[in-house]
Amino acid sequence: MLRIEGFFSDGKTSKTHDAILTYHQPGRLTVSSSSDNQDIFIANESCEVSTRLGGAPRVITFLSGATFTSADHGQVDILARETGNPLWHRILPVLEANLALALGGAAVAAVLIWFTLTQGIPGLAKFVAFNLPPSVEQNLGKGTLELLDKHVLLPSELPVAEQLRIKSKMEPLLGRDPELSPRLIFRKSGAGANAFALPSQTILFTDALVELAGNDEQLIAVLLHELGHLKHRHILRRSLQGSLITIASILVTGDVSGVNELIAGIPTLLIDASYSRDFEREADDYAIDLLLREGIPVKSFEEILQRLQAAQGEDRKGDDPSLVTDFLSSHPGTAERLSLIRSSSFQQQKPGSNP
Repeated sequence: MLRIEGFFSDGKTSKTHDAILTYHQPGRLTVSSSSDNQDIFIANESCEVSTRLGGAPRVITFLSGATFTSADHGQVDILARETGNPLWHRILPVLEANLALALGGAAVAAVLIWFTLTQGIPGLAKFVAFNLPPSVEQNLGKGTLELLDKHVLLPSELPVAEQLRIKSKMEPLLGRDPELSPRLIFRKSGAGANAFALPSQTILFTDALVELAGNDEQLIAVLLHELGHLKHRHILRRSLQGSLITIASILVTGDVSGVNELIAGIPTLLIDASYSRDFEREADDYAIDLLLREGIPVKSFEEILQRLQAAQGEDRKGDDPSLVTDFLSSHPGTAERLSLIRSSSFQQQKPGSNP
C-alpha cells in the first residue's frame, strides 16, 4: 500500500484539502482527509502523473478533473511506475539532473527528426505511391482541371491548327511509356510561360510558353520534364508527404486541430505546381535521358530554360508580381540545372557517342 501526503481539489471549486492519497491496487485509489481520515474521493479509474521538474510539486490528475498535488517526489515516482505512466516521465528527471545526458538526448532527438523529415517520410511516401494503383492518383486529381479552368485559366487563343500540329509532334513521345497515358492541352494564363502536369495525367502548356519556345525541340524538352513528374508519381508523393508530416506533427504535439489543415490543404497541394527540388532533379534527369535516347539535341532543354529565365526577369520588371512565371520557382537553381544539361549535351556531341 502506497500513501502520499498532499493537497486535494475536486476540480469543481478552487478549494483544496490537506489529504492523503492511498494507492491500493491498479485502478483503485482513495483520497482521505488528513484531519479525520475520512475518504473524500475514491477513484476506480486511471490517473496521469505530471513529470518531475526540479523541486516543483507534482500533480496527479484524474479523469473526473480532480487533482492531488504533492511534493513527495519519491512516493509520486513509485505511483507513476505503478500506474503505468509513460517512460519518458521517468527519463526527464534524469536528463534534467545531467547536462551531458540532456544535450546528448537533444542531439539524438534532432537527428531523428531530421532523418524522419528528410528520409523517412519521403521514403515512405514513395513506397506507398508506387504500390497504389494508378486509379488512386486519377481520383485524387478529379476535378482539378475544372477548378483551374474556373478560377485560374482561360481558353487557349492559339490557332487550332497550331495546337493540332504541336500535338501530332508530341504524340509519339506521349505514347512511348506503357505505364502512362498522358494527354497534352493548351490554356491561356496570366502566369505567363508555364507548363505543369496534373494528377489526371494531363500536361498543360500555356500559350505564352508556346510563343516563347524557339522551336519544337524546346517544347519537347519541357514535355519530357513534365512526363518525368508523372513517371515518378511526384504529385501523389508530394500529397502523401504533406499528409504524413501533418500526422507526425499531431502525434508529436498532440494538436488534433492540424487534421483540419491536412484536409483543407490537399486541394491547394494539387493545384500548386511547385515541386520539391529533389522532384525537379528527377524530372530533369528523366527529360535528359529521353532526349538522349530519341536523338533530340539536349541543348534544346538548355535553350528553353534560358528563355524562361529571361522571361522571368522581364516579368519582374512589370507592375504585377503575380505575372512572374513559376516554372523556375522551387526548382534547383537554374545555373545548377544548366550545368547538368550542358554536361549531357557535351557528351551527346562527342564523336562516337550513342544517343
